[in-house]
Amino acid sequence: MFDNTRREEPILNSCSVRLSFCIPTYNRADFIGDCLDSILAQWQDGLEIVIVDGASTDATPKVVAEYQRRYPFIRYYRRPTNVGIDEDVLKVIELATGDYCWMMSDDDRIEAGALARVLFFLNSNPSLAGVSLNYVSYDRTLSYRIYTAPAGSGGRLHQDIVFDNRDTCYTKLGVHLGYLSTQVLDRRLWNNVIRCHDISSYTTSAWLIVYVIGLMLAERPRWGYVHYPCVANRSANDSFITRVGGYQRQLIAHITFDHVISGLFGYGQVRRNVFKTLVADRMPKNLASYKANGATIGLQLRLVVLYVRRYWSYPVFWWKVFPIFFMPNRVLSGIRRLYLRLAQGKIASQP
Repeated sequence: MFDNTRREEPILNSCSVRLSFCIPTYNRADFIGDCLDSILAQWQDGLEIVIVDGASTDATPKVVAEYQRRYPFIRYYRRPTNVGIDEDVLKVIELATGDYCWMMSDDDRIEAGALARVLFFLNSNPSLAGVSLNYVSYDRTLSYRIYTAPAGSGGRLHQDIVFDNRDTCYTKLGVHLGYLSTQVLDRRLWNNVIRCHDISSYTTSAWLIVYVIGLMLAERPRWGYVHYPCVANRSANDSFITRVGGYQRQLIAHITFDHVISGLFGYGQVRRNVFKTLVADRMPKNLASYKANGATIGLQLRLVVLYVRRYWSYPVFWWKVFPIFFMPNRVLSGIRRLYLRLAQGKIASQP
């Protein structure tokens, strides 16, 4: 939530920009203040903040204007019409000037100590095409932690890593490369890649960043992973579900994502590795959440057809995902309420 409390203002000097915080936003007046506050609280020389607004119809422009009044170095570009998240990602990186661009979702925040960790990692590992960051999930108010799906395949990443092979990087990180707030990109390499390749087939996919990272790694196969949880994810706040509905959101998560991955790797082992991780680490929680939120029988039948057609050959699907369809919605809803109450109580009981 936007914070009216005035703080000591960070001071910019004339040094070159090492890191740009790039924030595409749309109708997030209630959340973007938390994101900006978390960055400003760790501010130091060599940073910038760039915001691209996809023609918000809420109070987002007013919120950002108040931050600009206090922090004039925040740059803000507002589109006259909404053209989608991928175009806004392209625009915000185009406007940035830093060596690296830390992409940020407008409703997330960076965790305490995260900025220093990321800068140290970048400075210790030159010539990286980019870095993926670990994260932790919170409730919708960012008040208490909840279950977090592992960033790496099966939770098997336990330390900072530098990958020097594109196939290994995608096998280990997979769908996590599409989580905007946890990607830090070499701006010049990004710009060179999009100038030299036709990306038009992917600019309405909502997964453009995954495709361009793959192109970047084809040219410079050196990608980092920071295991320290640098990003706080605001759960149950998916704007895509609000805009397009539950089933269409699943098409984006599975069909459109497959279009991007197969565009990079074809239909071989890397693609299968990526989707094995998606099935094992993400789908059980997502399906349980849909049902706990009261998914209709019609929606569940459509999801059964979608999932079985795509994942019948994945053994993990049959024992981790498919049985969830047989659990009553009200049971899953009750389990979720109990879990959230316990999670909230655990934080409240801490001194």
